[in-house]
Amino acid sequence: MADHLTDVPSSDQHTVKPWFNGKLDFSPEVTDLSGDGYPLVGGRLDYLDRRSVAVLVYARRQHSINLFICPSRAGPGSRRERRACADTT
Repeated sequence: MADHLTDVPSSDQHTVKPWFNGKLDFSPEVTDLSGDGYPLVGGRLDYLDRRSVAVLVYARRQHSINLFICPSRAGPGSRRERRACADTT
């Protein structure tokens, strides 16, 4: 587990999204949620279930919200399972 909050500290989704290029085998969607009260803090690489994943860090009041993103393990043409993990600190 990472011992730091972000590898790329930025509130700009157009800075965070390209930072992941070449670091993962997928391109995570980076959404601006600041209008809903969840400003983007940045992103980082982390590991979940022995896989490299993208982590987007958002803020809400005095809390950090870590959104872990990875592609489904389902193969092409199969039904995709979606699940979300969030760690609030």
